[in-house]
Amino acid sequence: MTSGTDLRYTYSKFWSFAKHEWQGGWTQDAEQKHIGQLDLLHSIKIFGASFRLLDMKVVARQIGPGVVYLTFDSVFGKGAYLQSLTPVEPLTQRMIHHVYFKWSTPTIIAKFFLLAEAMMVERDIMIWNNKRYEGKPLFVKSAGDASVARHRRWYSQFYSENSPRLSSASVSKPSVDW
Repeated sequence: MTSGTDLRYTYSKFWSFAKHEWQGGWTQDAEQKHIGQLDLLHSIKIFGASFRLLDMKVVARQIGPGVVYLTFDSVFGKGAYLQSLTPVEPLTQRMIHHVYFKWSTPTIIAKFFLLAEAMMVERDIMIWNNKRYEGKPLFVKSAGDASVARHRRWYSQFYSENSPRLSSASVSKPSVDW
């Protein structure tokens, strides 16, 4: 968690005694087709032993392409993140995060959760900045790839033939593959 955007150190030998494990699945809301849901269970293993005390249940509801409402339940308390993404111009988005905890949760815990979320998003930004769109990616037969395929199909509903396309002429930066 302390490596920031430098992914070379995400799995450094220094932290090899501890491992985060995530299990989850993605589904589309049956009634409200513009909502997708990701259910996750997070656990930590230290020296190979599970510490159930540190398990965390996470439910992330993505409401269209611009809003994520994420709730979590852990030994430190229950809480929620509200994230919004607003396009500002080509290749630029404004991301706002809010974190909410029960009033009885110490502020230091809430600030730690917000810092951890910020570090994860910082890593994601590095990936977003180097992404390349694959129109027909190769998927393997796994639960993880099946979830990615379902999410891509769900997300495609927010685009039409008339959706603006990024071209190198529309921005002063070099073109990226979308």
